[in-house]
Amino acid sequence: MGHVLESKPRRFKDIDALLLCIWAGLAAICIVKSSTWFMLFIVGGAFLIARCLYTLWKGGRNDGGLLLAATAPLLFGFFGPSLKWTVILEPHTIDAWLSGTEYGVSKSVWLWGLTHTWISSPLHVVYMSMPLATMLVMAATNGERRKLLVGSIALGSLLVFPLYLLFPAVGPAHVLQAGAARNCVPSMHMTWALLMWVNSRGKVKWMAALFAVLTAMATIVLGEHYLLDLVAAVPWTWFLMALSGWIVGRCGVGQSQVACERPEVCRQLERGLQN
Repeated sequence: MGHVLESKPRRFKDIDALLLCIWAGLAAICIVKSSTWFMLFIVGGAFLIARCLYTLWKGGRNDGGLLLAATAPLLFGFFGPSLKWTVILEPHTIDAWLSGTEYGVSKSVWLWGLTHTWISSPLHVVYMSMPLATMLVMAATNGERRKLLVGSIALGSLLVFPLYLLFPAVGPAHVLQAGAARNCVPSMHMTWALLMWVNSRGKVKWMAALFAVLTAMATIVLGEHYLLDLVAAVPWTWFLMALSGWIVGRCGVGQSQVACERPEVCRQLERGLQN
């Protein structure tokens, strides 16, 4: 009985090379057309690519880092411009009601922050660093936790638009600004920060917790949100995690993850199917 030589599976495929080229092209565009959020997604993608390539070099399997690095800037690039539709579909806002409900606390904090740049300037850096922080946490997680994080963020970015139209608000800093997007309730900045904290482990979880606290402070001090927006982000985060977990469970990701982490299991399954 002859022995059949098994070819070693190619861990770096043609599609991975294409994804790497897409990321490089986006990086080149970022150099020509400066955009802070876009640039931070590109920089964060570099960490995902580095981890993925290191894993492949050590003999591991592709963890999807290349796919995230190439698609995240594109997906969130559409998220920002799409917010303009909230202005067209809902010309009125409930900012006066939100401010009155909390007795003008958020507006007062924002006005205080305008004259205390020693606190508002660092918090502005925290607020703008959300894309980079998100990509770094993705790079620090793997397996089912990363799938839950990515799925929750993607679902939240898509499903939040009806809430923006149901509770149209622009934030204290943009009340007098014509054409400001209705993107307050719930706070997606707070939601992303909470999702990073929930889905991280070890030292990363402590850093994510600190980032979540600073993000909450930044949204109020910079006048981007009301306190109610932050409160609404908590059940919204829970809903996204539950929905993402249900989808992951229905797709059988948890079972396939074991096989992916153990190549010998994959080969045994392939032999069984062939026989």
